[in-house]
Amino acid sequence: MKKTLIIILIIAGSLFALIGAFVILVFAYVIITDNKTVPDRDDLSDGIENYLSDRDKEKIQALMTEAMDREYPVNWPMLWIVVKRTNLKAEDPDGNIRHFDIEMTDEETEYLLNEMPEMFASTVNEYTNGLVNVEITPLLYDEVNYMETGDYGVSVCPDSYPDIKDSFPEYNTVMSTIRLQTTDGDTRIRSDWAGMAYTSLFDGDYGFAMAQTSQIPACEVPSLTAWSEDNPVPEEVYIHEWLHTFEDFEEIVKGCDGNPDTAGEHGYECLSRSGENGNYIFYRDLLTRNCWDDKIQDYVGMDEEMWRTFAMLMDIAKNRPAIE
Repeated sequence: MKKTLIIILIIAGSLFALIGAFVILVFAYVIITDNKTVPDRDDLSDGIENYLSDRDKEKIQALMTEAMDREYPVNWPMLWIVVKRTNLKAEDPDGNIRHFDIEMTDEETEYLLNEMPEMFASTVNEYTNGLVNVEITPLLYDEVNYMETGDYGVSVCPDSYPDIKDSFPEYNTVMSTIRLQTTDGDTRIRSDWAGMAYTSLFDGDYGFAMAQTSQIPACEVPSLTAWSEDNPVPEEVYIHEWLHTFEDFEEIVKGCDGNPDTAGEHGYECLSRSGENGNYIFYRDLLTRNCWDDKIQDYVGMDEEMWRTFAMLMDIAKNRPAIE
């Protein structure tokens, strides 16, 4: 009987010791996690550029951890501007200054203002496996009569939209489409680009991108062709320019640059006969950071961690409500 009682007491004592150890471990875990270095969202800087200017890797990593812990939603507000008419003095391809008055057809305007942004948002969502939700606000702009002049001819810029540019910082990206040549191809404003983009890390905390449109198959810059039976992803020119706006962010947070101009360098083949068009597989891989770069021995592009972090940074910069 004594032996049985002793055995029972030993077993009971062991159980109490195990329970006590478990309680101590739980208490220690709570203390550690309560004092982790992940910053509270409200304590973070009000601006993307200011917050990342010191490129403090520990701060960036803490922010990325917070974004992932919260599974921060990647909602990306975008203003989508389609310019109906280009009416200004500019240089033609031969260097002559003249007046241009170039207007989109109603059919083209409708396509670019309604169908194209829907295709763009849908493709981005598909390519990112449902992670990125581009929230597009389409806007038809009647006329541009100012464009910036530089080494590559003229280009649209925020100052091209004097009456609405103050609203640009409300969005994460402003995308603009313009026509710089007549539909017959006989009249063209000098512009040595198919599309252009500025980073999201400049004053105002929004990316600005632009693309030309043309329905002329023989256009000397084929990527301008918005309507092309040869290319099943005509929205790729917009994805291309949009990807440019993330390059600085990628470089800051992970030391990689997902430059969409480098498809050939990464071994991707163009899948159409439309010149620059046909690189949509490359862009898909950049949108998921699934593109290997032999030079840096790492992947390049935007992965889930970066997407969630950048979305949170944008919301902070624009004082949007915190999502708990």
